[in-house]
Amino acid sequence: MVNKTMAFHTTVHTLQVILGWLAKMAAIWFAISVISITLILFAVHAWSLLLRLKVKMDEFDRTMPLPLFDRRRKKHPKFNLRLTRRQFSRTEGEMFEKLDHAIDYLIDTYDLRKFSGIRNELLPDEFIAAQRLLQCRAEMLKEYTPLPSLSYLLKRRLAYLMNRRQTWV
Repeated sequence: MVNKTMAFHTTVHTLQVILGWLAKMAAIWFAISVISITLILFAVHAWSLLLRLKVKMDEFDRTMPLPLFDRRRKKHPKFNLRLTRRQFSRTEGEMFEKLDHAIDYLIDTYDLRKFSGIRNELLPDEFIAAQRLLQCRAEMLKEYTPLPSLSYLLKRRLAYLMNRRQTWV
């Protein structure tokens, strides 16, 4: 009876040692996997940032043409900037705001969105008026060139500083 209990305890102890080693190996394997995936993600992100910085530095060196700050609009015609900064006086800004309200009023009051696919002969006068107001607004906005965004200016400044530091070395 003593031999059976001793054999049982030895077997249990052996299983505990083997399971302990397996648990340690699984933990190490998991840690290596997590660390390697994290390093790969970090490397990809760093590589992307370095490529963008290289493009900015090439733009600064004039080896590439300077892009417009809203070049995304040329690539995607339906792309709209959420905020386009323009330099208006106070009265001009109020004028554009009133014009935008008038256009919105016409569109909302007469529900003009439903007429967007209809031929010109069948369009109501309100729709034609809203079109003319939009055309006038677009012509007026052409006179005021958009200002570059703050992020664009910061990227250009960073490219300038990086290039300046390289010329000193």
